[in-house]
Amino acid sequence: ANLSPEGARLSVSPIKRFKLLMIKMGSANLLHFIGILLLITYMNVILGIVLASNITLIILISLIASITGVWLGAFTAIALRKTSIGVKIAITSITGVVGGMLAGMMSPVIKYWINDNFPYINYINPANLINEGLYSLYYYPTNERYFFNLIMLAVIALILIVGTLLMFRRDSYESI
Repeated sequence: ANLSPEGARLSVSPIKRFKLLMIKMGSANLLHFIGILLLITYMNVILGIVLASNITLIILISLIASITGVWLGAFTAIALRKTSIGVKIAITSITGVVGGMLAGMMSPVIKYWINDNFPYINYINPANLINEGLYSLYYYPTNERYFFNLIMLAVIALILIVGTLLMFRRDSYESI
């Protein structure tokens, strides 16, 4: 409410803040997931890229990844509530780029170096968990690694959701 006129209007509206947050996060998750589904469809149908034999598991990890990404943005926004929107955008962008770099999306050498020297970073890096989950569907005969990555990603999403909701409860704008 203290950053924009829209926030000030929403803070004095008759809708409860928690309900409003859930509506906004639900719509953001839905739109983001629809975008991912359109991308998967485009890659599969138009480009003819076969991602893996089990499209259901690709959609499942995409859903959890979408939820994780949207709630990471919400967590960043509420954790840094006193900073400007530009700083929040910069932090979330840098987080995504650094996560992708550490997952080996810029150079496989970095991924191998991280695996050798700091293997636990891979368990808290959502980009790596998504990457490894999709790799495991394509390269491995069993789905053990896939489900491990999926569960780790879901745990991160749950931590972000709970953290966001706990910090959101502490906000109050009674002075407006």
